[in-house]
Amino acid sequence: MIKSMLTCTFTTCALVAMAGASCEEPPVEICNNGLDDDENGAADCDDDACLNDTACAVVGQCEVDVNFPRIDPDSAAPLAFDTAVTGTLCPAYDDDGYLLAVANPGTVIQVTLSMETFITSVEPAYSVLRMSETPCSVEADDVVVATECGGPAFCLAGTCVYSAVSKTRDPDKSGDDPVQGVPVEFTAASYLETAGNYLLVVEDGLNLDPEAFDNVNLYTLLVTAVAEPDGNEPNNTPETATVVTSGATAEGIIATARDVDWYAVDAGGDGEIVDVQLTAPADSGIEYQVALYAADRITELQATTLSEGATAGTLEARVRKSTTVNFDAQTIADLQALGLPLDRFYLSVKDGGDDGDTDATLDAALGSYTVAVTVFADPDTNEAGVANEVPANAVVVASGATLDASVATFADNDLYRVNPNATVADPDVLVVELQFDGAFDDTFQPQVRIITTNPEENTRPCNNGSCGAEEVCLPDNTCGEVRHQRFIATSPFRLAYPLRNNRAHYISVNEFGDDGFQETGGYTINVTVTDDTDPGEAGDDFLVPNLEEAGYQNDWDLRRQIQESKPRARGADTGFVPVCADATPTGVGCLDLEPVENPVGYGYDPLRVACSDAEAAAQTVSLSGRLTYEGDRDFFHLQNFPGKGYFGVQVDYSVSGATPNEMAIFVHGDGTLIASTLRATEGAYCGELACTADGCGPEVCQDAEVCVDERCWSDGPSNPGGSFQFGPSGPNNECIVEGPENGAPIHIEVVDNGLNDFDLNTSYTLTVTITCGCPGTCDTGQDYCQNGL
Repeated sequence: MIKSMLTCTFTTCALVAMAGASCEEPPVEICNNGLDDDENGAADCDDDACLNDTACAVVGQCEVDVNFPRIDPDSAAPLAFDTAVTGTLCPAYDDDGYLLAVANPGTVIQVTLSMETFITSVEPAYSVLRMSETPCSVEADDVVVATECGGPAFCLAGTCVYSAVSKTRDPDKSGDDPVQGVPVEFTAASYLETAGNYLLVVEDGLNLDPEAFDNVNLYTLLVTAVAEPDGNEPNNTPETATVVTSGATAEGIIATARDVDWYAVDAGGDGEIVDVQLTAPADSGIEYQVALYAADRITELQATTLSEGATAGTLEARVRKSTTVNFDAQTIADLQALGLPLDRFYLSVKDGGDDGDTDATLDAALGSYTVAVTVFADPDTNEAGVANEVPANAVVVASGATLDASVATFADNDLYRVNPNATVADPDVLVVELQFDGAFDDTFQPQVRIITTNPEENTRPCNNGSCGAEEVCLPDNTCGEVRHQRFIATSPFRLAYPLRNNRAHYISVNEFGDDGFQETGGYTINVTVTDDTDPGEAGDDFLVPNLEEAGYQNDWDLRRQIQESKPRARGADTGFVPVCADATPTGVGCLDLEPVENPVGYGYDPLRVACSDAEAAAQTVSLSGRLTYEGDRDFFHLQNFPGKGYFGVQVDYSVSGATPNEMAIFVHGDGTLIASTLRATEGAYCGELACTADGCGPEVCQDAEVCVDERCWSDGPSNPGGSFQFGPSGPNNECIVEGPENGAPIHIEVVDNGLNDFDLNTSYTLTVTITCGCPGTCDTGQDYCQNGL
């Protein structure tokens, strides 16, 4: 029996097979291969079987709908809660509107928007508009519409429409680090304050590209109503702020997108402190941002963010500010006219959107935070009335004054004004002594600064814009700057600053970084203005800002200081008579000269002083002074120093008693450094362009070294109050040779190593011995002198 081949339907195929014949399944049309697979005379998309196949969608052509929500809100499609709808975003700039009826005020809507594929040129996003029956002028500009609608609004079809929820995008797409290769799928919650009709608009999240449309892939929209987990709502504005009394704790939650929780705290007047502590779960996903505002709700007193707390799994922040706010008269009048209390402060809590989007959570267990408020008297009585936070309100102090104060809040800056009566010829010293309660730690690092005008310049007015970026306008309309800065690591603490004019000087006491305060206790400040006890101090050093954080921004000033100070140096006569005019012996009245054996190697001078001349005998000069303020640099000029030949210089010095000063002596010759009591590291250059594995500039030097004149120096001997020598015959054998290579003028500088110590009571004495010829101990590295070369 021959089996026949049959083409049959699936229904009959099994029966045919039972009869012993073979049966083929009917062909199925494949919609994108160019063939008439089912042999019905129609291929691919012309076949009715492919009518709904996505392969037959015509990309670039759209089914134009009549849904134009931003032109005619009535064209929007009705949308029921808990019912998913789908749509496409085509053509470009398409927006699909959905009408949503909200029955109850304070409803929270949870919107879920998704698309199954990421292979698309659009990014579905949504926004929500609140409808109204308030009439408006369609053709009017924004200002007129805002007036007609009572605030920012759109005028659609002759009625006011208000923004309820701004455009909301998938956080994975809108953040700082957008996720690639995943489809849009997100859920966001929004708070709708009033009942009524709302217009939910779905559109492309970017809406920038005229080629961005998709008539193939559907988005899915689902809206549900959920309970508001924050019992304080509505408190999204200062007007609806939740009042929290001193000693109370409030609980809130950032439950919806762009939620801002406002709290009001009432104080009893100025001279108090508002202290707020905030705590939140660490895994809430919310980047909490907190700000405290004054009564005008515009003046921001402090802004901060929550960070890892002391308790595991928590985030914490602290807000702490004085209630003394120096409003001008007009602001006070405006607040009173509006009926707003002057002693009310406002706290806002929100998601800061640091990751590029605004986060929220409806899970109270995950996102609830607490706000604990305390209001108490400021321990610093200077903060009452007009707080001494700015120069105009500085507390005026006379010499000998002692005051109690406290750095009791964040960014607390206590200012005191001193009115000196000093001149360059009759200088004074300002001594500030500080005693702090308690210990210092990483959370409290106080500093003290002196603010005044540059004493080396004429004053400059503020009102013509001449002040620099780092300067401050002082009450007398002059440009002031920080001239002195010291970090306070131990208590008690003292500093001394030179006064050389009668301009106002301001003492600033605050926390470095303004991010710490004294939890309890305070400090005592004593201010003394005294005569400069150095009898030779008459402005012999060019003053530069003495700043802890100066770095290389102060290096140029320090180098300039040496050059500017030399012309002001105290004169010290060496006692030598002038050099004779030629090599002819004259007997008396001038130093005899003699020929040099090797004038070329000698430094192109064929003559030198004849050490055999009795008038060339060694001379001794005595120099004395005191280092009476921080940064004090005493300069002495050795006058009438012979200008021909070599002379050894021996310097011995002593101090009248033990002193905190770590004295360093520098000998400068003809613009170069000849010697110092500091020991230079051979080859260690710490100029601005010098770089090693340890760093650049001063970082090149080792921990026990300092960078002076672009060389690394190690500390010299301490100053126990005895004596110390350096020079050709001194025990430290530092050769000082004056000659053609290190010529006159010779200057000796005395300074505290580090420029940060002072002593008003202890004096130093330098005995300088100058001997004609080459010192016998100066052979190493000095052959040109020893050999007469």
